[in-house]
Amino acid sequence: MRWCETCFEPNEAARRIAGSNTQCPIQKRALDTGRKPVQWDRTRSKDMETSIRCNEYQPRPKSTARGTANEFDVPQDSLFDVKHGAYHLVPVEGWPDPPTRNEVDHA
Repeated sequence: MRWCETCFEPNEAARRIAGSNTQCPIQKRALDTGRKPVQWDRTRSKDMETSIRCNEYQPRPKSTARGTANEFDVPQDSLFDVKHGAYHLVPVEGWPDPPTRNEVDHA
């Protein structure tokens, strides 16, 4: 239990932090069979707490950094590409009308 209390294995962390009904699969196997899993190594320590060490121990959660778009093969639209198309101007009361082709606005 010394390692499980601070491990960030997803099932164990969800049980400990969020109170979900999950458990570390290594610990579950050990409790169900009554045998030491291969992921646990015995140490030379005389203290019961530190006499077994878990090789799968995760001191912090796995990184949740986002990958690049190429990594997921997701097509990306550029935010800065200009899309040319027909623009429909809406008349606003009090604003001047846009200049026509022959008329130049030097304001």
